[in-house]
Amino acid sequence: ERATVDMKLRVILLFAAICAASHVAASADETCRDGTCASNLNDLRKVLTDSEDVADYVVRMRRELHLQPELMWTETKTSALVKRELTAFGVSFEEVSSPGVVATIGSGSAPVVA
Repeated sequence: ERATVDMKLRVILLFAAICAASHVAASADETCRDGTCASNLNDLRKVLTDSEDVADYVVRMRRELHLQPELMWTETKTSALVKRELTAFGVSFEEVSSPGVVATIGSGSAPVVA
């Protein structure tokens, strides 16, 4: 069961990595003189490699989300799925501006992916 939770958390990291990928790649040649960006790029490569392990989970979630399309601000089923998965991950969340959900992983201090 712990392995399943770890795999699901990797999905979250994958999404964060995809969001950060263009910034990391763009800044690697321009601003990194101390090797930090090379380390970040290696971390990104590892996350992308690990993502193959969770491909089935990602596809299953996408299919479940698209079974019943919802209009903007009426995404109650989508919100329920997100809350269900966050609960399974052991990640606390807060409901905001229904049907919104905000989860915080870590301390909430910078750097933050939103």
